[in-house]
Amino acid sequence: MRADAAPKPVTVFLDRGGRVVSEDVRIPRFGGGDRAWAGIVACVKDHYAPFQVDIVDQKPARGQFITAVIGGRASQLGLDDRWTNGVGPHSGRVIPNAIVFIFSKVGTGERDVSNLCAVTAHEVAHALGLDHSTKCGDIMSYWLDRCGTRRFMDAAAPCGEDEERDCADGHETQNSYRRLGQLVGFRAEPEPEPEEDSWDTPFQPADPY
Repeated sequence: MRADAAPKPVTVFLDRGGRVVSEDVRIPRFGGGDRAWAGIVACVKDHYAPFQVDIVDQKPARGQFITAVIGGRASQLGLDDRWTNGVGPHSGRVIPNAIVFIFSKVGTGERDVSNLCAVTAHEVAHALGLDHSTKCGDIMSYWLDRCGTRRFMDAAAPCGEDEERDCADGHETQNSYRRLGQLVGFRAEPEPEPEEDSWDTPFQPADPY
């Protein structure tokens, strides 16, 4: 197993504008409207709030960033619409400048904020180095629609899709929450506010009995 590089902050650009993939392939822009889009952005930010991952929906002017293209159908990339909600590269480490695709015109449609948020967080996490988890309810579960509320879970579980397997990084299990923290770092906890002195006057001893 390779040693991990020191964790570094990562920027992720959520792209609603569509993308020309090749001369013959174009992913159309997200068609769910501003309200649905704002909900997706806020939800993805919430999933990544504990980590050094900045989620933006305006293209950064410079530097490296991961792009999540949200729109279109899997079939436009030659994939099966029935089984593919998103696709992204995975190497067990952060992939600089990776592009992932979230297909918003499948399943329950472009106003399903909760599902599109979960798929976006899932595909982005592949580009950040996470594998599929067999833990139901984990964002990295292969079956995102079967387990209710989804999040990066602080619990070790075997990797896998339909069956358990070793994880691609060589470990037997993956703790999605802890592993993501190893890869990109955790945000620093805010410093507690100093307590104010509640005494207005110096302490005076009580009169003796």
